[in-house]
Amino acid sequence: MALISDKPVFQLLSEHASDIQALKDEAKSIVESVDLEPYNQDVFYLRFCLRSKKLPEQLELLRNNLKWRMNEGKAICDAAHDAVNEATAEGRWNNAPVLKRAPSADKISKYLTAEVCLTSTSSKGDLVYCLRSGRIDDVAMMSEVTVQEMTDFLVYAKEINARICNRRSLVQDRVV
Repeated sequence: MALISDKPVFQLLSEHASDIQALKDEAKSIVESVDLEPYNQDVFYLRFCLRSKKLPEQLELLRNNLKWRMNEGKAICDAAHDAVNEATAEGRWNNAPVLKRAPSADKISKYLTAEVCLTSTSSKGDLVYCLRSGRIDDVAMMSEVTVQEMTDFLVYAKEINARICNRRSLVQDRVV
């Protein structure tokens, strides 16, 4: 099932309230603190409901996600949490803390510059990430970083974007 819905987020949250509660209850048994973002946001759990109509499948998706977040992805998620909080602390976006906390940013940011990489917003408020891949010296970049370092950097960027999409979904009352 598609993650995008034409229905307002608050309507979707109401329609899926019982499944969201079951997912939150499951998260409480796994996550150290469900008071932290994204675990304290119903829209985080809504995405599992939109992915699958069946609660057992939603729970399995959640368990796999949380297992990664609590283990090999913990450093990435913690860095993204702190970066987004710092980036939005002044009431507007400041990308410096996001880049500062990115894994291997000291190596990768030489190649993924503002000239080749742009994150913007569509007219609907969705995040749009554009790469001019032909302008990236990928051979030189990959001679400096490992595949794992590059993967961690990109997963971190995805986590940053997911957190912003969750926040915007609530503000705009539509799935971003």
